[in-house]
Amino acid sequence: MSRIFISYRRQDSPTMTGRIYDKLETVFGSNKVFRDIDDIAAGQDFRVKLANEIDNCDILLVIIGPKWESITDANGKRRLDDENDFVRLEVEAGLKRSDKIVIPVLVDNAPMPNPASLPESMRELCYRNAISIRQDPDFHRDTEKLIQEIRNSTKGKTPFYKKKEIFLATGVVLAILVMVFFVNSLISKQEPQPLETATVSPNPTDTITIQSSPTSPIPEVTVTATAIYTPTILVTDTSKPAHLIRIGIVQIPDYIFTDIPDRLRGFGYNAEWIGLSSDYAIFSEYDVIYLPIGWAFQNHLIENRAMQYQRFVEDGGGLIVEQPNYAGALSPELLPYEITFKTMRYDPDEWPPRIVSEHEIIKNISVSELPGPGSLISAWDDNWTVITNSSKSNSPTLLVTSYGNGRIAVLSTSVSKNSSVRYQVGDNFIKSLITWVSQ
Repeated sequence: MSRIFISYRRQDSPTMTGRIYDKLETVFGSNKVFRDIDDIAAGQDFRVKLANEIDNCDILLVIIGPKWESITDANGKRRLDDENDFVRLEVEAGLKRSDKIVIPVLVDNAPMPNPASLPESMRELCYRNAISIRQDPDFHRDTEKLIQEIRNSTKGKTPFYKKKEIFLATGVVLAILVMVFFVNSLISKQEPQPLETATVSPNPTDTITIQSSPTSPIPEVTVTATAIYTPTILVTDTSKPAHLIRIGIVQIPDYIFTDIPDRLRGFGYNAEWIGLSSDYAIFSEYDVIYLPIGWAFQNHLIENRAMQYQRFVEDGGGLIVEQPNYAGALSPELLPYEITFKTMRYDPDEWPPRIVSEHEIIKNISVSELPGPGSLISAWDDNWTVITNSSKSNSPTLLVTSYGNGRIAVLSTSVSKNSSVRYQVGDNFIKSLITWVSQ
């Protein structure tokens, strides 16, 4: 897959650019999409970094918002008129290279700039076919169109009818269809013979005897043939869900427990990472959103989307929140009902957990598979149902609730099998938990 460079102005379209970046990162991978705010390390010469990235990219997306061409510097001079303006340099560098694909992306209902209003070196941009990306509810559909355009742009440019292999294959298929039609026409013209029904044994090689009816002059004929027999095999795999549940796992930077997607995929789920700044438009593509251990390190970004999380659940989505691993007290706003986490020291007496209330999640589940107190849930309101708690402190370790048409589960552990996690949860518990949350 080719590399994608995103050129934009922070004062013009940071929010939409962030959403577009997250979507492209999810589809193509973080190592294939470049955006300066995320990918330039502290102390690095960003001029050199930008030049190298543009040189290495195949596709340049120019995000154009309503103020893209009119933004001025501290002295009131329009930035595009500055030969050292970085957006201008990025666009010019892309347009100069015939091997670069430059795509204008119009956001927030911005029009394509007038060529006369741009520096001469940038006017070619106005003649490149643009793609518009609107806010919800059109964002998902528009970004899918952009993704498809990117995929099409990176494919070979040979027209379909000039692709020899495809042409030959098409010819062969057409010839076969003509032959089948011709043979069927001949068969349909023949008078049917009143023959007895032939019986075929399920053995790979069998002798088929065809006898004429009493009124038929056709003598008895014995034909040796090879019959193709395909037995019906019924496979029952209770470890896989009844349908392919889609799980979006919020990717936390520097998160060390990276085995969660693989473990969930092993159970038959369609599990993949989604960007930290994902919102409702992305959430709605999944049945379950999974917020893994350590999310409190980026709590300010997640809390900015609290209403997006709640809207997702309210509309029927499932949300699973693991312990935040937070140094202090934390009452997350992303949850619709009050709950407070606190850190706690490891205490072996807190294990094994105790079952507080019977619930379908833990039905026929061994206690050894249940979550232990990785963090201390010190406060919660009556909207939560406490299913298990720790043996010594009686602090909840698994709580669930419903909100709108969806469901939420909070657990004080991680589904990761990383040895750094004190309390492991079992396979049966995970499958039962996700089944309940996704219903």
